[in-house]
Amino acid sequence: MAKIILVVDDHEDTRELLQIVLRQAGYEVIAAVDGRDAVAKVRTDCPDAVVMDMFMPVMDGFEATREIKADPALRHVPVIAHSAKPESCTRDMTLFAAICGKPCAPDDMVSVLDEITGRAN
Repeated sequence: MAKIILVVDDHEDTRELLQIVLRQAGYEVIAAVDGRDAVAKVRTDCPDAVVMDMFMPVMDGFEATREIKADPALRHVPVIAHSAKPESCTRDMTLFAAICGKPCAPDDMVSVLDEITGRAN
């Protein structure tokens, strides 16, 4: 059974590119357009990991990740910070399973997800 990855980004092009890369790598992919949408989808779809943009309207990735980690039923879901400003994610390392700068090479993103989801050889 394929692992489910939630891709969260307010930029459609970034979401679509990540979805293509991750599907080609064998993942099932769902998407969210902002942090609020992401929290709702984590609750309903139970992904194996989340690739979270940090700077989005409505609810940013920091707030969304804090909300996910504050819920005992969701806190086990690993969140990968995906940001053009990766240094901004280091202030609270306990939130993130990994930090990937934008742009992130497709092979690097797949490798990080493989390791986090237990698909690594």
